[in-house]
Amino acid sequence: MLDEGTIVPFLYTEETPIDEPNFEVQKDIFSRWQNLCKEVSIHCIRLSWKNNENKNLTRIALASRFHSFGLSATAGDIDTYVADLRLDSTAKSYLRQRLVELGHFCLNFSGQGKLVTRNDIYKAFITEGEDPAKRLYSNVQLAGEIKQLIDLSYNCNLPDALDGYLITPVDSLPRVALQELKQATKRSTITGKELLRLLQQTAFDLIEKGLNIGSMDALRLQDVREIRDTDEWKVYIQSLSQLLKYPRQFAGRAVKVYESYGMLTQQLTDRISKQQRKDSVLSSWEPSIEFMFNIAGAILTWQWTKEGPVWRIRNKISSMIEGDSAPIVGKFVIRDMAEEKPQQDLSTGIDFMRFEMPDVQEQWKYIERHVRKLPGFQDLPIEKEIVDPTMSYKEKAIAQ
Repeated sequence: MLDEGTIVPFLYTEETPIDEPNFEVQKDIFSRWQNLCKEVSIHCIRLSWKNNENKNLTRIALASRFHSFGLSATAGDIDTYVADLRLDSTAKSYLRQRLVELGHFCLNFSGQGKLVTRNDIYKAFITEGEDPAKRLYSNVQLAGEIKQLIDLSYNCNLPDALDGYLITPVDSLPRVALQELKQATKRSTITGKELLRLLQQTAFDLIEKGLNIGSMDALRLQDVREIRDTDEWKVYIQSLSQLLKYPRQFAGRAVKVYESYGMLTQQLTDRISKQQRKDSVLSSWEPSIEFMFNIAGAILTWQWTKEGPVWRIRNKISSMIEGDSAPIVGKFVIRDMAEEKPQQDLSTGIDFMRFEMPDVQEQWKYIERHVRKLPGFQDLPIEKEIVDPTMSYKEKAIAQ
């Protein structure tokens, strides 16, 4: 997969994939990695292959953004952090304290003319000892939650720099937890009226029962390679590419993604069945589809069921919004209808739309007013979990 360019290592300041990075690594594992690199012709990527230009780009697009999040995390809405991290309300005060400590820690680096690294934060807040590579995690309260926020902030910067899409596990923290509501954007616009019209044009009659892999861990690496060579995989990737390329046409294009994903999952489950592990790793599932739109902290969801569409709304436009416009992020989710939230099985979500909504406060009022009148509207309890994205894809690399 390295040789074919399916897996493409990113080089930060390193010039080759065998250069040892400037943070702690497990020596024996890194040595094996270096040996592997000598056996294949690896495709790598950097922000620039000119060293001085790469240094500037990584500092601006990656290092400075990560440092800024550490500095400003305490300014975020603490109730939103508590909800997204699935914490009890009693943890609110201590979480605020830890975020303040994180801000002070980053400020000390600023005073020295340095930018904080994830390694620095790991040593101070997340791991025991001086070597994070040993993965000796601290038992200090909320160390795991700080890790989730830090990892999310760190890992979203690269796809942004490459004009791509963040890939996250199904049960991980959603990107909206970073509360990036003031981030400057240059995106196409969409109004509340246009969004509702597009959703109301969406109709599905594709819900069928099938078999479900209980965990992707059931697949071997060889299974993955063989599946990627199937016609079903190619059709799925092509349909997904078109959805990302034409997000305003999601009503029809999402159907094709759903159909092709169904055929792909059948390939997966057939493969497991033939390995005579059906009873232990396969179970029945009834796939459903859902669109979730995050509009500056307010949530609109549309889910298709056998009885028709179900509409839900939650929250209000964040008070952090400055000006009239705000980002809107749309996610297309396929999951088991019986699940309140997807587990690590065949449930999947695609971050397919990133637009700007003008006059966002009035647009949200319009959406609320009209959605509440629609058949199938349900109030969404504040404690209900919103589906997180499982996978998202970089548009320019989608055909690989």
